[in-house]
Amino acid sequence: MRIYIAIGAIIGWFAIILQLYLIIENRKLSLPGTIVQFFSYFTILTNILVALYFTVLLLKNRKEEGRFTNPKTTTAITIYITMVGIVYNLVLRFLWDPQGWQLVADELLHTVIPLLFLLYWFLFVKRRNLQWKDAFLWLIYPFVYLLYVFSRGP
Repeated sequence: MRIYIAIGAIIGWFAIILQLYLIIENRKLSLPGTIVQFFSYFTILTNILVALYFTVLLLKNRKEEGRFTNPKTTTAITIYITMVGIVYNLVLRFLWDPQGWQLVADELLHTVIPLLFLLYWFLFVKRRNLQWKDAFLWLIYPFVYLLYVFSRGP
């Protein structure tokens, strides 16, 4: 399990840093504007959550369960990253044709990491104490993001 978590952390941070490098390298906005734009994507924010999650797991005592790594929070992150994968692969994938390193970053952020985290959830998360009422809390992050997007306009 520890190797799986390490691989998740490494792939996660690699993909995020690669995408940041690529968006800065190919920017059409100022550097600060580009960085704000980068951190405005649900995909990026959610992949950062996944990378942080795996990193926290790597750095903490295995027997210790904190708020960030409890099954309810893990399930919420699983839902978010699964949404990233589903929306991209069903709706957005066909809108452009990334090449080279952009293709690598794109596949890691939208396919590999969502599948990796979903598999982690199925294999390692104790789900017996999850309740449907928890879903309302899990929807706060996507709802706040939606409000943010609407506030920014096109």
